[in-house]
Amino acid sequence: MKVLVITPFYNDPHRGVASAYKTARELSRHGMEVVVLTARSRGQPAESVEGGIKVYRTRDIFLHDPFNFNILPNLWCQLRRLLRKERPDVAVISKYVFFTALAAPLLRLRRQPFVITTDTFPGICWFSPFKARDKLVAIYTKTLGRWLMNMAGAVVLLHENLLPYARQLRLKRAVVIHNGVEQEAFQAHPQPRDIRKRRGEVIITYIGRLESVKGWEAILWVARRITRRHPNVRFLFVGNKEGKAVRETPQIRFLGFRRDVRNILAVSDINVLFSAAEGLPNTVMEAMAAGLPVVASDVGGVSCLVKDGKTGLLVPRGDEKALEAALERLIGDATLRRRLGEAGRRLVKEEFSWERIAGQYERLFREIVVARR
Repeated sequence: MKVLVITPFYNDPHRGVASAYKTARELSRHGMEVVVLTARSRGQPAESVEGGIKVYRTRDIFLHDPFNFNILPNLWCQLRRLLRKERPDVAVISKYVFFTALAAPLLRLRRQPFVITTDTFPGICWFSPFKARDKLVAIYTKTLGRWLMNMAGAVVLLHENLLPYARQLRLKRAVVIHNGVEQEAFQAHPQPRDIRKRRGEVIITYIGRLESVKGWEAILWVARRITRRHPNVRFLFVGNKEGKAVRETPQIRFLGFRRDVRNILAVSDINVLFSAAEGLPNTVMEAMAAGLPVVASDVGGVSCLVKDGKTGLLVPRGDEKALEAALERLIGDATLRRRLGEAGRRLVKEEFSWERIAGQYERLFREIVVARR
């Protein structure tokens, strides 16, 4: 089966939709032929083969933080060319809230079977620090967004917390298929060469883009308070920091974009996420696969992964004092860190395996292809 994945970003170190990249790669690993249509940036070639996957890129106009949104002026032109050239059996649009969702009407006109994926409904159950933007996105979700999603053979929800909202939006068909963790994430990885852990040191890691919605500045505020009290605690911030003025200390480091995230997790003791809004966060899944306890804000699909007191600690959205208290609790209790980390690792291995997820996608694809005939 040939699958066309349409995504605003793909394997881009400076911006990304991790779920689309993982889905494309894992479907390919599990026997499907995958091609990708995405944006082109920073000197990337218009056509390439990456990990056995054909990637077609078209120019875009990128709106930076707080929007983090791109416009692909040639989307329909490129899509028509790809449909003629590649003749996919099914297409996957990731996600409905991006400009690439406008591929849906053309796919419908061409009678091309397709699904749309989403890990959240912005303005409905995903809220940024910018109320005006949230109101605009809520209007889009309830009008054009819902119309586009109902064109698809199915809307794939990446976590079950979205089901009540899918019913509220009156989506014709919504199915839950998780995003997953690759088997390599569970393997032991060596520590990175540039990070050496001292005896008795506790390393807390944030992994993600340095964007306002991710709450990294609040983590930094908490990090400064904690490191003043605990000389044995170090915070590592891993993620794109272009244009961000950040002051490092010996206990607070900004590592920028890294391709050795799993090696950094291997040297870490705690993973932290304090987003104002999330879907089903890949960084949390990878941290749990590495056996780390996670402290995270209770937003989006985070609670599908972080079971409070069982696989990690949940804190209320925006509550910096609660975040500080949760981190302090884990810093002072190595036994609790180990228990939560082991339970989290078991959870993602049992419920978020790509062996299981790829089979669910394949069954869904065959259903909608047959239904379209």
